[in-house]
Amino acid sequence: MKEGKRAYKDILREREHFLDGLNVENKDEVLFELEMLLKALDRFFNPDNLPFSNIDDIVSRNFVHEIRIVKHGVDRAIFLIKALIPLEESSAIYFRNYVERELLQDYARDILEEKSLSQETPGESLPLLCLAFLNISEILSALCQRRYLGHTLFHSMGQLLSREIAVNRWFNPFKFRAFLPRFDRITNPKILKVVKSVKDEEVKRNVSIVFLAFYRLLRELHYVHSEAEDKETLKSSLLIFSLVHSEAKAINMFLEKELPFNLRVGGKPRSEKIIREVLSAADSVSFQLGMELKKLFKQILRDVTEVVSLIKLKSAIDSSKGILTNFFQQAIVTFAHALDERIEGKDIFTDYISKLEQSLRLREDIWLFNKILETGETTMDGKTMKAIRDFITYFQSLAFPLVRYSDHDDFQRFCESVGSYGNEVLGDKLAELKKTIQHFRIFLETTLGHINNRSELRGVPLDETHARDLLSQFL
Repeated sequence: MKEGKRAYKDILREREHFLDGLNVENKDEVLFELEMLLKALDRFFNPDNLPFSNIDDIVSRNFVHEIRIVKHGVDRAIFLIKALIPLEESSAIYFRNYVERELLQDYARDILEEKSLSQETPGESLPLLCLAFLNISEILSALCQRRYLGHTLFHSMGQLLSREIAVNRWFNPFKFRAFLPRFDRITNPKILKVVKSVKDEEVKRNVSIVFLAFYRLLRELHYVHSEAEDKETLKSSLLIFSLVHSEAKAINMFLEKELPFNLRVGGKPRSEKIIREVLSAADSVSFQLGMELKKLFKQILRDVTEVVSLIKLKSAIDSSKGILTNFFQQAIVTFAHALDERIEGKDIFTDYISKLEQSLRLREDIWLFNKILETGETTMDGKTMKAIRDFITYFQSLAFPLVRYSDHDDFQRFCESVGSYGNEVLGDKLAELKKTIQHFRIFLETTLGHINNRSELRGVPLDETHARDLLSQFL
């Protein structure tokens, strides 16, 4: 039966029946990762989803690093596909590839190819996808040996990959609706209860979309392996970040445009109080999400594929994952609070960090930064320089993600400036460094004043005893 004549629900039902019959350990996790990766491989070729410092230079850019990331993703996809295919069929894929290439005449190869492309069942789609990706992996292996790969070749590879995903009848993740019950469920009892308590069906439907979207983003971030100790695995996280960036922009558009329209039919709001709360939450989350995405792509992940230092790379990947995880959690809590003000972050996420805790941590770290630099202004020797370097490493890993986007450049410039000096700073260099520190301390004191003015910190003094205990660990 042709695709156009088969109802969507019948296709989905047959696919679900096939998946239910698979005897594969953790098959839902394997399938989720595979389809997430297929989407990521498509989104990765859109320059808007890549953290380039200068998008205008894309035509002259060398895409060798990006092609290596794609190779890593394709090979992982092959591994996942084979995990869903029975062992005997997985072995047969390589045999068929050999037969097609070495033994069959043209006419016989045409017949076999036509039969395989029909994809009558889901079981026929997986081997076809695996074979296509094996061929693409071979091409990518050759490309990875080159020193320069231009934008035209990178774009062409993206077109090839996207077409292979699109023609797959049963495992094209873009074919099915945004949320599938197999993958997308709200399991937290607090969220379930508060959603079910909403009487207005339109409000319930729309807030359910928001919760499912942010839970999906959190689940995708789980596959960012920030703990990895090799640069290739760390850089491959950019595939996931490109997908998250794309989907986060889509949910942001929903919050800004569709949600207000859906909840104000004909300009006559229903359930006025709850709608006002939900739309207020949407305004807040939408604005902050836009800022977080800018911070992520314009600062922390900027040109990350070209980073050589393993420490800097791990810091960038770990910080980015932490920033987005915390924000997506806060978004879920914000909408839950709009439905029931008694809900707190800890009721939903065991590792939740509230805005108050974030502000307290940032204020303490800025205070520490200022005190350590104050010591450097008066006594600059090898020991003090080491303390400043150690604190900068600590700050970039833990506190920098909490700094507001507009202040990132000032922090980044100072940290890079300190990095340009050796351990022993003498003569004119010493005077130059002290002047740099003096100017930056003025900036830190201003920043500290802004943090103290945050609403969540009003009436909450700095715990200097705890702060000085931390200071002693650096000096």
